[in-house]
Amino acid sequence: LLRALPFSTMWYTYETPGGQSLFPAEVVKDLGIHLRSDGSWKTHIERISRSASTVANWILGAFKNRSAEVMLFLFKALVRPLLEYCCIVWSPTQKGEMAQLEQVQRSFTRRIEGCKEMTYWERLHHLKLQSLQRRRERYFLIHMWKVYNHQVPNVPHIDFIPNAQLGPRAYVPSYNHQAEAAKSSLFEGSFGIRGPQLWNTVK
Repeated sequence: LLRALPFSTMWYTYETPGGQSLFPAEVVKDLGIHLRSDGSWKTHIERISRSASTVANWILGAFKNRSAEVMLFLFKALVRPLLEYCCIVWSPTQKGEMAQLEQVQRSFTRRIEGCKEMTYWERLHHLKLQSLQRRRERYFLIHMWKVYNHQVPNVPHIDFIPNAQLGPRAYVPSYNHQAEAAKSSLFEGSFGIRGPQLWNTVK
């Protein structure tokens, strides 16, 4: 699929053996992930950001204790998993979508005792946290390591090339530049592309 870009969306209507017609949908949900008909993850990112913000606000309303120990425990247990579930599938490449996800952690950490006057990056350092974007990159690398060591199926069919100096390098498929910008973003954001790119940055 990656090598076949550019591609176009095709709409079909199916009929089941029982005579029921199945029509195209703008958004479908599979295993908790929302995919739009244009192949983007915009709806999914909007929904998980909204859900995580709702839980974060509930925590801040239900607990008076603002100590880092209590707040981080609750955030890591109840909020962050909503923002990271299956992120190697839908991880964003657009700055606006990255900021939308990061805003949940940015807002929550500001409410922690002693952190109000700090910048976001100062808060992360003080609380020993990573940005959500950095954590998603870490998940990419972990999954790449599992693919390389045959611990998970190599679904994108990633090729690893031996390199005596740098260690195994991953082949990054070339991109057909005739594709539209939206399709280019889908290509660049896929695990089959971002996984090898991140893998090759590690020596």
